[in-house]
Amino acid sequence: MKKVILSAAALMCGAIMFGQTPLPTQVTPNPLAPVGANAAEANQTGNGQLLKIKQIGYFNSAKTTQGDGTGAGMNEALIDQLGGYLTGGVGEGNTGEVRQLGTVNEGAIQQRSYDNNARVDQGQTDHGSSANKARIEQGDVHGPNETAGTGNVGYIAQDGIDNSAKTKQTNDNNDAWTDQDGNHNQAQIRQTSTDAPIAGGVDEGQTAKVVQHGNTNASWVDQDGHGAGNEAYTTQVGDNNIAVQKQFSTVDWANHGNTATIEQGPFGHISNNAYATQDQEGINQDATIKQYNGDSDSQNRARQYQRGNANEADITQTMDNSGHGVNYANQDQNGVLNDADLVQDGKNNKAYQVQHGDRNTVDSEQDGNGNKLNTWQYGNDNYAMTQQNHDNNAALIVQYDGQSAVLTQSGYENSANIFQAGPNGGHELLCVFPAFGGHPDYIDPVLEVQPVCQNCD
Repeated sequence: MKKVILSAAALMCGAIMFGQTPLPTQVTPNPLAPVGANAAEANQTGNGQLLKIKQIGYFNSAKTTQGDGTGAGMNEALIDQLGGYLTGGVGEGNTGEVRQLGTVNEGAIQQRSYDNNARVDQGQTDHGSSANKARIEQGDVHGPNETAGTGNVGYIAQDGIDNSAKTKQTNDNNDAWTDQDGNHNQAQIRQTSTDAPIAGGVDEGQTAKVVQHGNTNASWVDQDGHGAGNEAYTTQVGDNNIAVQKQFSTVDWANHGNTATIEQGPFGHISNNAYATQDQEGINQDATIKQYNGDSDSQNRARQYQRGNANEADITQTMDNSGHGVNYANQDQNGVLNDADLVQDGKNNKAYQVQHGDRNTVDSEQDGNGNKLNTWQYGNDNYAMTQQNHDNNAALIVQYDGQSAVLTQSGYENSANIFQAGPNGGHELLCVFPAFGGHPDYIDPVLEVQPVCQNCD
């Protein structure tokens, strides 16, 4: 059975408030809608359904629900809201929502221009769904005016296993949030700004948030463009999870650099065999990785790479001391006035820190037995402070061209090696450190709603 409702008044799925979990919404009239705005609600019951809604203009609204009691699914839905793209006018304030029950569903929302809201829910919290695909694209992502997309909000929620979600937003001041509950899920958020910042303008940076509960999940966040002030947050609870964040900016707008944060195993949960990596290029950027509560046989890995000036990198790793688990940390900075902070708690941990440039600072601490630390600094007036507590720890500090180092060790059978050369002298002291390895690249899931009918477009 299919139900389709069309009216002259705009429907509204409700604004998605970033920072709190969006709730299920009801279709209500939009008081801001102009006379003649479009509205569509479609409900389909059964399996293997196809639906496409296409709206042109602004303050349009569309909502669809697909599913049945058996949970078989295999439905496809596409909401395409063009704004004024075809007519040459503006398009704003459009709202689209897709809800799908069951498995092997595909849901997509495309919105042009600015101040649009999009939401895709798949699985409906029954944890019995799988292999669903969701995609949100906002801004003029396929047309010639990719700058025409600001103030958009995209939210995807999926539960179950083997699900994939992708959000793409262009221009600036957009929000994207993906929430996945289950195992073997993948999430990608891609935000691109094509306009240079303008004084008093709307270029406030993008915000991306990924929350994943379960095991063997993967998250990718990619933010780049002319502006800065972007924020990326990834939280993962479970084992064998991967988190990747990349940020690039051409300018430091009003001292608002990019911020990247990854937390794996927070709130008292255990995070085993987690992988986290952050790449940043720009000025006044901040990168933080926290990996908590690895058990006795876990191997957590954290990597940070920053290019530019006045950047900050922070890694915190904790581990159970009773077994053979090990944390790996790698911090690499290239620029001036950068700061790298490292804390590792557990035993048999290994850390590698390298800085290229002047007036950089390293602050590192390892608590536990059998830890190893390598710190390398190239440039002028750099400073390294290292502390190792407990037994059988080893530290190496290598500095070139006039540096300062402070190394403190407490416990038994520890070893330390400090090598300082320069300015303009000395030779390199080699140290063997295991290769950290690269992170796996994201493979875009194939998501394309099949044609509902021939020659409809």
